Amino acid sequence: MNASQGDVQHEKRRAQEFEAKYRELVKKAKSEFYKLEQANLKYKNDAKVSQDIISDKENEICVVRKELEQAESLSKNLNSKLKETKSAFEKALQDKEILQKALCSSRETLNGSGGSPEEETSAFCMKQSQRQLARIKSAVIASDDKDSSLPVLVSKQLGDCRKAVAETSGKNMIQVDNTIFGSSTLIAI
Repeated sequence: MNASQGDVQHEKRRAQEFEAKYRELVKKAKSEFYKLEQANLKYKNDAKVSQDIISDKENEICVVRKELEQAESLSKNLNSKLKETKSAFEKALQDKEILQKALCSSRETLNGSGGSPEEETSAFCMKQSQRQLARIKSAVIASDDKDSSLPVLVSKQLGDCRKAVAETSGKNMIQVDNTIFGSSTLIAI
């Protein structure tokens, strides 16, 4: 019986050791499972935070795209207005040059001929009248052809129109002369 008792005790100790190792493995497994659960929760939380960040960035991208589209539209409008303004400015420079030439020509006529201010003024007005008529004619026939003629009725109507606005045209000419040259050559009338 000794040998059997020794075998039984030996088996009990082995069973106890096995049970202790089993409990230790279960404890380690539970600990590892808990760590994995915590890591999984952290991963899910990080994924949600990342998804929120991605969603916010997508919204920001949409806003920036809309702002970019508006900026491009505004840029196109400003470029268009800039071209219009540049064209108007160039036209104003041309008109200024024409007026300066007319003024110089009128002054030369006055100084060279020894004429009176009324004769300076008359020559200047005549040149301006001819230029105005040429511009109106060009606008009516949509051509710069100086040899084109208008029907008599149209020419008479243009003359009547010019007579009707003569006072306003004269005032504008005095204002243009004052603005461009600092003094009026037409005030001497």
